[in-house]
Amino acid sequence: MKIECPHCSQKLDVDSAFCGQNANCPQCNGVFTIPVPVAVSVDNAQPPKETEKTFYTGKPCLICWFFSLLIGWILLFVGVLVCIFESVTFGLCVFVCGLFLLLRVKIIRSHTKYTVTNKRVIYNGGVFNPQERTIRIRDIKSVDLQKNFLDGTYQLSFATAGTDSYEMLFCGMDADAANVKKYIEDILNR
Repeated sequence: MKIECPHCSQKLDVDSAFCGQNANCPQCNGVFTIPVPVAVSVDNAQPPKETEKTFYTGKPCLICWFFSLLIGWILLFVGVLVCIFESVTFGLCVFVCGLFLLLRVKIIRSHTKYTVTNKRVIYNGGVFNPQERTIRIRDIKSVDLQKNFLDGTYQLSFATAGTDSYEMLFCGMDADAANVKKYIEDILNR
C-alpha cells in the first residue's frame, strides 16, 4: 500500500502486514506509525453525485425587438433632422425618445439570461427587480417549442406537474431552441 511520511511527505510503498507498527522514513529518518486502512462498507457507500453541467446559456435575440429598434433609429434620425432644419427643442425631444427606445432594448436584453443545465432550467431577468426562476428538470412535465412567424425566433415553454399552464418561457431564442428541447426531453426520458 502507498502512504506518505508525515514529516517530509515522501511517498512510500509499505506492506500492509506492517500496519499499526512504527517505521523510520528512509528520506528523513522520522519515526511514525504506519496507518491502518479504514474499511468502507458497501452499505454506507454512496454513488458519486453527478455534478451540474451547463448545456445552454443565452439571451433573447435582438430581432425580438425589431420594431422598437426600428422606431428608435428612425426617431434618432428624425430628431437630428428636426434639430437642424426646424426646432431644436422639438428635435431634441424626438431624439431623446429614440434614444430611450434603443437603451430600453439594450438594458432589458443585458439583464435577461436563459440557462439550461443537466439538473435545472433557469431564467434570470429584471432590471429594477432582478429575479431568478428555477425549475428542476425532473419536475418538468412538458416542453413546447413554438416559432414566431413575424421574427423567426423560437419560444420554449416549460410546464411542471403542479401547474395547468406554462411556468416559464424562454422567448426570442435562436435555432438552438430545438437542441435545448431535445436535450431536456432526453434527460426526462432516461
